[in-house]
Amino acid sequence: DLFLTVVRRAMLLLAPKIGGMAVGELPESDFWGAADALMAASWAATLQDPQAFALLKAAASLHFDPSHSAPMALFFAEMRGWLEVILAHGQRLGEVRLDLPLSLQSRLLMAVGQAFDTWILEGMESGQVSEEDMTAVMDNYTQTFRRLIGSGVAGLRSAHPDQPPSEDSGPVKRASTVV
Repeated sequence: DLFLTVVRRAMLLLAPKIGGMAVGELPESDFWGAADALMAASWAATLQDPQAFALLKAAASLHFDPSHSAPMALFFAEMRGWLEVILAHGQRLGEVRLDLPLSLQSRLLMAVGQAFDTWILEGMESGQVSEEDMTAVMDNYTQTFRRLIGSGVAGLRSAHPDQPPSEDSGPVKRASTVV
């Protein structure tokens, strides 16, 4: 699929500008701060590169429905796999919730990310999203993810996989279902 080839090439060209995309590059502390920095760097690099920006606009219009094409299904599966490795790292650090399967959490993040991307790109194109609104949204991008899948959600404060929950953290059930 030509489109995916172009998208993958653009991602490879942007990766050095963004950094921190491999689990080995993630810090052992401040998981969410590193995620914030990664998202900010991703957007900055994309906005500075007209080709990457055009590709992001085109990709934001795609759906995660694997029936669209086998190459797209493979691409989204690879993206979910990359996210799941990062989320598993976050779980080991006690920063990502344990009560939902990683496969569900990665899909949730991709869906929310697509909603953010689409809203921002459509708003930029139409002029309906001010620079102030876009800055506010970008400042809360990762915080939205954290509220959705962070270990502090719904009383999951100390859901570290190697430690039992603390007295004040409420019940924690570790998800074992893989989809």
